[in-house]
Amino acid sequence: RPTGIINCNLNYDIKVSEMLSPPPGIASDCFDYDQTPIKVKLINQGISDVFNFDINYRINSNAIITDNVTDTIPAGGSIEYSFSTNAGIVGGSNYYIDIWVSLASDQNKYNVSISEIVILLPGNSITPPYVQDFESFSSCPTTSNCSDGECTLSSGWVNAKNIDVDNIDWRVNYGDTPSSGTGPDLDANPGTVFGNYLYLEASGNCDSNEALLFSPCIDLTNTQGISA
Repeated sequence: RPTGIINCNLNYDIKVSEMLSPPPGIASDCFDYDQTPIKVKLINQGISDVFNFDINYRINSNAIITDNVTDTIPAGGSIEYSFSTNAGIVGGSNYYIDIWVSLASDQNKYNVSISEIVILLPGNSITPPYVQDFESFSSCPTTSNCSDGECTLSSGWVNAKNIDVDNIDWRVNYGDTPSSGTGPDLDANPGTVFGNYLYLEASGNCDSNEALLFSPCIDLTNTQGISA
């Protein structure tokens, strides 16, 4: 049974349901999250309306930010609340975000807070048309060393951090791969043995591992004729 209060009608019970922005998990820093406030969903699970209470957040070990919620949340209702200050988070770091409500009359202390992790990767935006053949990328070691092998990419392409986020990196290579009977002999463009490509080295007990590759964000604002 999960920890908490079950099947009780409480007068006052505010739930911090979820963090809507920035998105928890892994994201690319293409959307000015440093200029975006933290946004959460609050649910009133009590049988009385609630208003005029404090909501707080803290990023890593930084100062606590407190707002006062003056909007009325009716019984059984919900609101999406944006803090009055921007989150101020930038790419290249991990952020541990705690959010909680301060209401002395709240009768359920098990759901008044949430903790989320945002892993914000460095990122930039590009506009179409866009083609990437990886020819300008520097080659990376092709040793079958799994998470110990790190490959730094360029032009806005990023490998997620091994161990912290995923397990192995995409490698830049040309010609054959080092393991026999696997991989290509040449790249797709320009289609020669000297052309670069990205690949995963699964030999040496590296199979069944996760490798996350992030491209630059593609800005489609002024692109015509887009269809899903």
